[in-house]
Amino acid sequence: MCLIAYLVPPLSVESLASRQLLKSIEKFSVDMGLCVEGNVRRDLRNPYEEIMNKKALIFLRKLEILRRLLSSNIKYKAVVIPYSTSFFNPLSFLDVKYLLRPMEKLLSKVRAILYVYDSPVLQRLIFKGVLPSFSLDAESRFLSKAHAIMVFNSYFAKFLEDVYGMDRERVFEFQLLDDFVEYMPPRDKKLSFPSEIVWIGNLSNFKALIGNIGQIKNAVFSIYGYGHLSEKPTNLRYKGLILDENSLSLKISKADFGLLAYPKDFAHYMLFGTGMKFSTYVVSGLPIITMSSLIYPAEIVEKYNIGWVFSSLENLNDFLENLNEKDYNRKRDNVLELAKKIRSGYFFKKAFREVIENL
Repeated sequence: MCLIAYLVPPLSVESLASRQLLKSIEKFSVDMGLCVEGNVRRDLRNPYEEIMNKKALIFLRKLEILRRLLSSNIKYKAVVIPYSTSFFNPLSFLDVKYLLRPMEKLLSKVRAILYVYDSPVLQRLIFKGVLPSFSLDAESRFLSKAHAIMVFNSYFAKFLEDVYGMDRERVFEFQLLDDFVEYMPPRDKKLSFPSEIVWIGNLSNFKALIGNIGQIKNAVFSIYGYGHLSEKPTNLRYKGLILDENSLSLKISKADFGLLAYPKDFAHYMLFGTGMKFSTYVVSGLPIITMSSLIYPAEIVEKYNIGWVFSSLENLNDFLENLNEKDYNRKRDNVLELAKKIRSGYFFKKAFREVIENL
């Protein structure tokens, strides 16, 4: 009999990266003996779904989550809940007006363990600078009812402490996002010239990098993701959108590097985590090239010695021209070792065990 459950949110309203993460966390929860409430492979549906608008449909699915929470209170000692907008969105007037109060009651009763890989409020503050008047209070009330909160790092923990007054003893750090991918890249690899550098994600975030990319003559950039690029330098190849994580990992593993770079307004946001892109590169066997302005990803790259950190993409030409295969494979060996941990759910499991010891 399970004492703890993992509650599955409806994934159809999540981004592709979040879907992969949440499917991975479900798998790792099962590895640790947790029961699963919900079905990650299908959405909660009803006979009227085809004629309902998206907001109404999402809200209806959240009502089903309330029912699951109520059921979990009877069946389990505690419940692991991934904090996503498909579970509760503090930026939504509907969620705050109709769901917050029952959520507060149920979260405190079920001894909720929140897996917080993002904060809608933090994201909106950084990128927009303004919030709906009710959002800060709503997220504070929601988070305060959790028995424990799992977050990326000490920067995220300090945000919760400074803004919401969270007790640090209830906050546990998982450091990196785990990613279950069956494909395993080969141990040996030869560095190609010109080097192939991969970038994956929303193409709107890549547009600001194009000017620098076009100046790098010793590399070809393979871009995967959704969106449109009107300007394409001669060294850029758009490879389309690959939905299956195993297929994507297989495809990009043939490249030499994974590029973690964003427009300037992402610098503050990336202080609070690495994002799923980082983990996808690692499990695909790609050493990472990132920017010093992305403080936390740069710290992780240097901590595990899995890539290179630059102040500007302009430095890549000289770097690629002088890089030798021995130095490259030394970094790649470290990538493959870290990939074993990420693929097995090491970081989630480690943080979760720390939570259990304090239950």
